[in-house]
This record gives sequence, structure tokens and C-alpha cells, in this order.
Amino acid sequence: MLVVFDIDGTLTRTYSLDEELFARTFFELYRWNLDTDWTRYRHATDQGIAEEGLSRYLGRSAVEAEIVPIRERYMALLGNELAHDPQALQVPGAGAAIQRTIAAGYSVAFATGCWEASARLKLARAGIDINGLPLSTCDDSVDRFEILRLATERAKRMQPVKHAVYVGDGPWDLAASRNLGIAFIGIACDESARLATLGIRHVLPDFRDFDRFLVALGEEVGA
Repeated sequence: MLVVFDIDGTLTRTYSLDEELFARTFFELYRWNLDTDWTRYRHATDQGIAEEGLSRYLGRSAVEAEIVPIRERYMALLGNELAHDPQALQVPGAGAAIQRTIAAGYSVAFATGCWEASARLKLARAGIDINGLPLSTCDDSVDRFEILRLATERAKRMQPVKHAVYVGDGPWDLAASRNLGIAFIGIACDESARLATLGIRHVLPDFRDFDRFLVALGEEVGA
């Protein structure tokens, strides 16, 4: 079986940080208050938020050249913020859970709405090693469904699998997994209210109880 992990809010405690930094980026560049309710965006990905946020400000479609300064400023702010307390970034047990999932015989991949540079920086600062494992980001597609599809395709090219489970923390993660027809496990480390009413079979607070996580994986395969 393939286990695909989201990153923000699932492996790293950076969901609220992203809200803060995107808002700060737009205010610094445009003196404009960005809406940070990502459920009101067509694509809840870094690229999607940057494009739609800028389009709302401009009153027209944004072009890629106009997104570049947003991405550069956001990454500069992110690098500075992550230097402060890297040990607090990791969702409890996340790094060990990845390695133990692999050791238990599962294939592992990552699908995130982050820009790749952001994803890799967050993981590195949180002490989570994904070297050599498939990763799909919003550099591949602005759409989370396509990001998840690409991650599963890349993983299957490395090792064929029959079943897949997506592990995420947001309603957009659940929607992507349902659209792709794969199972979903919720992680509610910081934002449990977002998952409480969505009818998810398994919602875990974090990865410290790895046996419980393995049970959830097994039950999703058998569902």
C-alpha cells in the first residue's frame, strides 16, 4: 500500500505560520489585507493563493511575472521565521512515523500545496528527511487533486501498489482524496475543528501513537 503525506499541518506545524506570512507578504508589497480563509479560494495551494489573492487586489487575472515577487518575499520571511525554533516545527512523531511506515513495508510519497522550495525548507528545519522519496507540489500543478494524482503516479512508477491512503489535515486534502478515490486519514494536531464535522473515519491528534496509526492504515485498506 502507498501512504501519501501532506506537509503543512500534517508533518510540520506551519499552517498558522503560512496564514501569517502570506498576509504579511501582501501587506508589505501592496498594503492590502489578504483574506486568509483558504476555504474561500478556488485552489488552497501556495500558487493558487498567490494568484487569486493578487487577482482580487488587481481586479484582473495575475500573470506569472507578478507572482514572482510574492513568492520571493514569502520565502524570505519563511526562512527568517523558521530559524527561530525549528524543534517546535515537527508534528509530534512525524519524522519517526515516516521511517516506521517504510519499515512496516508501505510505500511513501508526499503531496503538498506548498511550493517545493517552501516544502523542503519546512521539512529540513523540522528535521524530517524525505530524500529520495516522491514529492509533488504546487510547482507541478495549482490544483490539489492533480498534485495528489501526480504523487501517487510517481510512487507507483517506483513500486507498483494496489491501494493508497492520503494523510492530511485540511478539508481540501479530504476533497482531493475523495476525488481521486483513495482513503483518507486526518491529522488534527493544531486545527482539529476543521476535521470534526467532515465524517472522517480516522482522525488522529499526531503520530506519537504509531500503533494507532498503523491500525488506521490497516482498517482503511480493508474498508
